[in-house]
Amino acid sequence: MKEISTDTHSPEEFLQLYLKQIVSIQQNKRKDFKYSCAEDFILKHGTVYEYEQLSKGIKLGMRGLCFENAFRLARLKNWLYVEGFATSIIPVHHAWCAKPAKPFTVIDTTWERIRELKNMKIAYFGVAFNIKIVSEVRNRESTLLDDWKNEW
Repeated sequence: MKEISTDTHSPEEFLQLYLKQIVSIQQNKRKDFKYSCAEDFILKHGTVYEYEQLSKGIKLGMRGLCFENAFRLARLKNWLYVEGFATSIIPVHHAWCAKPAKPFTVIDTTWERIRELKNMKIAYFGVAFNIKIVSEVRNRESTLLDDWKNEW
C-alpha cells in the first residue's frame, strides 16, 4: 500500500487518498451491499466542502457530538445536513451543516474550537442529505453512513 502524507499532499488530497485506501482494503468483503463501506459511498457521491468561519449568533455545539450538533442546527435553520469525513490530523467520520444558498460551504459548530486553538486547516469531504431522511435514520439510532443494516 502506498504511503500518503500531509507533507506531500494538500489536506483535501490526503483525505481523498485515505478514503481510496480504505475502499481498496474493504472491497469484495460484502458483495451483497451496494457499497463496500461508508468511504466507498462518500467517494462515489461526495464532494469537497470549503470551510467558512461561523457567523455571529451561531452557538458552538458540544465537543464529540458532531452528528447531534449538525442535526439540530440543520433542523433549526432549515440547512443541509452533511455527513462524510474530515481531517485535521487523521481522517474521521464527521457531520456538519451547509446553507442552501452556499451548499458546499462548511458550517461546523463542533470543530470550531479546535480550529481556533490550533489554527488548523481541516479538509471536509461529504454528502448533503435532506433533513427528513436524516430524521428517519436517527430514529433508528444510527448515523447515515453507519446505516449498514440498510445496506448503505
